[in-house]
Amino acid sequence: MAASNNPALQQTLALANQCLQRQDFSGAERALASLSILGFSGIPEALNILGIIRTAQGRFAEAVQHLSQASAAAPREPVLA
Repeated sequence: MAASNNPALQQTLALANQCLQRQDFSGAERALASLSILGFSGIPEALNILGIIRTAQGRFAEAVQHLSQASAAAPREPVLA
């Protein structure tokens, strides 16, 4: 099954986005941490969320790294470009 079609992945990303919308950055980060347990890494949407979290935390160098990785992983995705 493709990663983008995986229900566990989609549920995790939705939870992370919900936390992000509430400015619960630690909750979003905890949700994304489960992706490695599920065997996912380098997911553009997750990297983008991590970049947003790091920006909000003032950790700009890390934010740039995550956002650049997200853009490189999905170069045709306008949200990540």
